[in-house]
Amino acid sequence: MNFIKTSFLMYVVFLFAMIVVSCSGGKSEETLKTEAPSKAQAVEAKSDVKPETKPPVTITFYKWFVGLTADQFDTFFKNPVQKKFPNVTLQFIDGIANSPTMPENMILAGTPIDIILTGNATIPSLVDLNLPYDMNDLVKKNNVDLTKFDNAAITAMKDSGVHGELYGIPVFQNLPTLFYNKDIFDKFAVAYPKGESTWNDILELSKKLTRQDGDIQFKGIIPPNAFDFDGQKAAPLVDTKNMKALVNTTTWQELLKLMYSFYQIDGIMPPGNGATLFYKDHTSAMLGNWMINHLTQSLDGLNWDMTTYPSLKEQPGIGRKIDAQALLIGASSKQKDQAFEIISYLTSEDVQVSYTRNGRLTILNNQKIKDQFGMDLPVMKGKDLKDVLKIKNSNFRVTKYDDLIWKPINNIFNSDVITGKKDINTALREVQEQTDAALAQEMAK
Repeated sequence: MNFIKTSFLMYVVFLFAMIVVSCSGGKSEETLKTEAPSKAQAVEAKSDVKPETKPPVTITFYKWFVGLTADQFDTFFKNPVQKKFPNVTLQFIDGIANSPTMPENMILAGTPIDIILTGNATIPSLVDLNLPYDMNDLVKKNNVDLTKFDNAAITAMKDSGVHGELYGIPVFQNLPTLFYNKDIFDKFAVAYPKGESTWNDILELSKKLTRQDGDIQFKGIIPPNAFDFDGQKAAPLVDTKNMKALVNTTTWQELLKLMYSFYQIDGIMPPGNGATLFYKDHTSAMLGNWMINHLTQSLDGLNWDMTTYPSLKEQPGIGRKIDAQALLIGASSKQKDQAFEIISYLTSEDVQVSYTRNGRLTILNNQKIKDQFGMDLPVMKGKDLKDVLKIKNSNFRVTKYDDLIWKPINNIFNSDVITGKKDINTALREVQEQTDAALAQEMAK
């Protein structure tokens, strides 16, 4: 009997042991205690793991030849970057001509520059100073799809490189617009300018609106300068193969004749400053201007609206040359990867939506984002952007020699042509000779 009891007890113990082993996956109780802590222990252990913190980084942000106030820097760059990269501090440096912060002096002083904000037309002059870094390798390394950007903007970036270099990534673009004073149109019972008008249409409106009323001389519009018309035409200024100016041409004759026709309207002379007449004096009925420039003006008391920027009749729907603000990386930067990561973030859809809603038109090929332009700006309430956004950028190709050409043309047109001192053909011949000589001197350096 004792033997049976003993056998039975041994069987029970054996059976219990098998159950324990089965539930524990073959591990001992001691092993389970070691490998499987309680929920409380797991939470406590997890709370001990601190999130990874990156060391603080200061990125110098240099602005050159582009409109950007300190407050706008905070809104469009500093604040979004700090939100995304808490360890990064953007240090703002305002580049000012003929000062210690102009590019040449920054280079001489050895001041490190990580990110540069500038306009696409200014990049060639910075390339001449060896200031920006070729970002092609960083684009490949980070698999950035350049086709997501406005084609004219990317073309403008690539034009700055002689051998395919990419010195800038566009971040937002300006929007050319025709603004008009509704009160002047209403005063003279003239219909508001239509969307997708040509400069010839605007010329006819200007004839109706350039009128004397008591002591006040109202003017229809002071047209843009010669370079803006040429940028719209997208006619090259320099034959870079032969290093000759392309000034004394049929194209320039036609452009200057169109410009001159505005100054032949009785009452337009002396022309004055178009922006002052429109924004301050409220005596100019229309003004062709960049949207960013417009939004920085005092608009109090101005009953204004806007429509499509006028096109040349032979190029319907084409506006001005692209005015893209671009982000470059300094060649001397020791933080190029971090700088490029910031640039990539600022060109992401989320940031581009914020830019667009606050008056900086997206650089992305995304109509849904473009349609949100100005929605967060009180001054844009009630404004219809449908026609404004229809305009396309011209494919004007910027070169570092452009200043040698367009400045003399503007000078001779404003001082001699519109005053009747010289005819258009004579003016163009003189500018051709002057600019050819300037190009020869440039090549001899």
